[in-house]
Formats: sequence, C-alpha cells, structure tokens
Amino acid sequence: METFNYRNATYEGEALDGVPNGKGRLLWDTGVFYEGEFRDGAYHGKGVYFVSDYALYEGEWEMGAFTGKGKLTFLNGEIYEGDFVNGKLHGNGKAFFPSGETLCGKWQNGNFIE
Repeated sequence: METFNYRNATYEGEALDGVPNGKGRLLWDTGVFYEGEFRDGAYHGKGVYFVSDYALYEGEWEMGAFTGKGKLTFLNGEIYEGDFVNGKLHGNGKAFFPSGETLCGKWQNGNFIE
C-alpha cells in the first residue's frame, strides 16, 4: 500500500509506477473522495464517489466515467438506480423523488424517455 499526492488529492492504495492501479482511495481537502478500483490512474471497476455538497455515486466505472450499473443519491433526496453510460443515466432505471413520485423505465443521455 502506498500513499502519495495525485491530482491535487491524497492517494492511498495500490499503485504501479506512481499511478493508482488496483484498489485505493483519493481524498481531497474539500471532503470529496473516491474509493474503489483504479486502472492506469482512472476510476475503473467498482467504486464510490462522494461530493459533499452534491451527491454520492456507488457503482461501476469505466475509465473515469459512471458506466454500468449504479446508484446516484442526491443530497436533495432524489435517487436513481440503474444503468449509466459515460456518466449519464442511460438504459433501464428507476428514479425516486422526495415527493413520492417514481419514474421507472428507459433513459437516454440523462433523460427519461418511457
């Protein structure tokens, strides 16, 4: 396990030639963090990304973007569970809103389509 500065954050975990590879955690002074799997310095595999004043994402990553199955929980209480492609809601999923409303079906480029 190594600890070093990487992309203006503190990295702790597995690395290859000074670049995150394997399991690890990036933590910024602002409280933002990513914890999970890395490949060649990018979030890749399964991981959790937390932005303290916005949202929490738990799920699959592909070379730095939400891609695959995941759950996005916003601080305002909205939740989306389902498919993502390149960081956008895309595929099958469900959105839950604090009002009790639910949208279930297909999403494309972040928009509910049916």
